[in-house]
Formats: sequence, C-alpha cells, structure tokens
Amino acid sequence: EKREDVLESSRSLVDAVAAHRSAASGIGVIPSPDQLSVIVDALIAQEDTEHGGFGGAPKFPTTPVVNFLLSEAAAGRGEAGALAARLLATYAGSPLRDAVEGGFFRYSTMRDFSDPHYERMLFDNAGLLQAYSRIGMTDTAAGIVNFFRHQLFVGGALGSAQDSESIIDGVSSEGGYFARDAKGRSGLVPPAIDDKVVTGWNGLALEGLALAHRAGVTGDPGALGFDIATWLWENHVGVDGSLVRVSRDGVVSSAVATAEDYGGFALGLIELGLALVNPGLVAKGRQVLDHYRALPPQAVTDPLAAKHGMSGSGDISEGASPSGVALLALAALRLASLTGEGIYREWARDLVAPFVAHAMAMPLGSGGVLRVLSELARPARDIVVVADQVNDLVVRAGGLWHSAAVVAVVSTAQAQEFVSAGFSLFEGRTDGSVPIAYLCEGGVCRMPITTIEALEVHLAG
Repeated sequence: EKREDVLESSRSLVDAVAAHRSAASGIGVIPSPDQLSVIVDALIAQEDTEHGGFGGAPKFPTTPVVNFLLSEAAAGRGEAGALAARLLATYAGSPLRDAVEGGFFRYSTMRDFSDPHYERMLFDNAGLLQAYSRIGMTDTAAGIVNFFRHQLFVGGALGSAQDSESIIDGVSSEGGYFARDAKGRSGLVPPAIDDKVVTGWNGLALEGLALAHRAGVTGDPGALGFDIATWLWENHVGVDGSLVRVSRDGVVSSAVATAEDYGGFALGLIELGLALVNPGLVAKGRQVLDHYRALPPQAVTDPLAAKHGMSGSGDISEGASPSGVALLALAALRLASLTGEGIYREWARDLVAPFVAHAMAMPLGSGGVLRVLSELARPARDIVVVADQVNDLVVRAGGLWHSAAVVAVVSTAQAQEFVSAGFSLFEGRTDGSVPIAYLCEGGVCRMPITTIEALEVHLAG
C-alpha cells in the first residue's frame, strides 16, 4: 500500500551504503553558498504548508535540518531563517510539546501532529534545545532544560529516554500520564526512565545547554551542563583517553565508543567551555578529538558494521540527530578557529567530502552534514571580546554568538588562561582594561574595535 515510500527508503539505503563504500576513495567538492541556497529552496518546496513540518504521517521533528537552516540564516539567507522559525513554531505549538514538564515527544502518528507517540528521547530534545536557543524561543528552550534536570538526570548525567507507558489505576496506559495536567499527574507514578547514559547523546545535550546558557534561558543550563561534563569526564573517559560508549548504574558496557560519542562529547565540551569561559573544558574537548584522530578506523567500528564492510566514522544517518561525521567535523572547525591550526579545518573537510553528493541529493536526511558544509562554504567568523568591565560594546559583540563560529567574551585573566591552554586566537589579546572587540574572518583579524559604533560599521561591511 506504500510502495513509493518503500522504494524511496530503499533508494536512501542504497545511496547510504554506496557512500560508506566510496568514502575512502571518492572526495566530493564542497558546495558554494549559491549551491546551498538551492538546497534551502528545495527544503522550502518540501514544507507541508497546511500542517507544518515535512512529509506525511508519521511526522518527526527534523532537528538536524532546522539547525542547518539556522546556520544558513546566520550567513544571511533570510528564507532559511524564516523556514526554521515556521518549523520551530509549529513544533512548539503542537501536541508534540509537553507543556507541563517540558520537552518534546518522539513523533506524531498523524500528519497534523495531533497524536504523539509519548516517548521523550534525549538526542532529539538536545537538538531542539540548540535550535530554540539559537532562534531565541527561550520559554520553549527552558522547558527542555526543565525536562533534562527533573526527569532525565540520573546519577550525574542524562538518561536516554522516558517511556511512553505508565500504570494508571492498575492498568498500563499509553500516554495517559502525559494527557493530564500538572495536578492530574501529581498523584501518579511517572513513566519509567531509560537510565542508560550514552556519551554521544550527553554530548549533544552539552552543546544545547551551552547555547541555552548563552541565550539566557532560565533553569541554570550552564551549571547543569558543567555537572554533566564533570561526571562524564570522571566516569566515561579511560586512563588512555578512550571513551565509554554507554553505562548504566555505574556499570560500563563493552560496546565500542563510536564517532558519534567522540564527536558529540568533543563538540559539547568545546561549546560549553566557550559559553562558561572555561578553557579547561575546551582543552578537554580538544583532547577527546585528538584522541579520536589518532585511532585506527577499526578501533571505533561496531563489530556488526564491520561485518558489512563499514568502518570508522562512515555513518551519516541523520534523521533525528547529527551523524558522528558531522559532530567530529563541527568540533574540528571550532578548534581550527581557536588554535589557528589549519589541519583541523582540512580534516573537517576530508570527513564530509565523501558524503557531499548524498547530502545534496537527500537534504532532509543530511542536516548535520549540511550544517558543516554551510560553515565550510564561507570563511569562519570569530569574535573575541576582552573586557574587565561590561559596556554596550561587550553586550553587542557577545550577543553575536549565534552568527559566528567562535564567540568568546573574556576578562584579561581569562584571556591569558586560554593562551596558556594553547588557544592562539587569544594571543596578543590579553589586555581588557579598556573593552576591546576583535573580529576575525578566515583567520585574519581586523584592527581592534573599541566603540559600538565602530563595531556596527564593521558588521555592516
């Protein structure tokens, strides 16, 4: 009855397998901004203009695609930002959002979002937290932070999901708990939490909490992120620098840590360190990424995948969360800006290059890779503000965090700490007695800016 859907899924699988097998030999050309604009137009054409979102039933939030659109919007593509805003407004106003405890359910069985599957997952809520923070929908973002803190937080980090079923009046109920208001839920036992702690998914949450902190989201997302990062570093990082894939109640699984784990954790640490002005966290993110780069491919390959000839970081499945490829590449791009070492940008390019054709042909399933391509298509913009006191210049420049690769607002002492940690972006920028902003593009920095008027001139140019 759904022959075309099955055929489309089959074609997608064939393309994905072909991309895996050609990864070692085929290098694609990074698309230009104009080519990425064509992708945005294609996504606009696929929007469900009646009910919102993409596609029919079942209907999922396409989180990686939304974050790609926000990256394109930050680069000046207004239509991309408008589509992202419509998608996020649709999700927030739909039954997918739990208006009582915060967070979003997994998907809707109906095209109009009217019948959710009442399971709340960490990985897609982490991506939605990023998106709502980036676009400034802080109330919705605060609900996700609340869900993380009060439902998913287990023993120091975040569990994987909350079940859809609960027991009400002695009977198993699918979604019955969530159908009630706060008063109605107060006397019920909430659905069970899947308390497996997955490193990569917690890394996604760290990035979301970092952006929520920057956006001023309530619920102290920065402190929650710091607690999670600290626990993961103490419990999911081996003495040799290798990562644990998953643990439960302190018991470590034998499952092999994947590219998603290394990329997600590295990126989360870097983004959280920048948001909290904590060079130690950023340095740990670099350590995680460098450890991965030194590993042979078979060391991060699931045994089942290995039987099918797939190895290393070759999985770009991105329906609900970014692939390991995309996360590794984004972490590398942040380090390229922070260290001035071009090898990181080259490595990011090499990671995604084999999957360019696939991403361009199937954008709805490739949002994470497309976000990387959006950043690679343009010179990186980095902003450093060194100030020992806050003025309008500091507030304005610091508020540009959503439209630049790296934005850091630091004091004189903090700038020196970043230099000591090996981050050359801060070298020669360690005197904040008078607030100074530095705008850099492609590694080339403009003259120091000391007034908000001068900053606006540079931004307009």
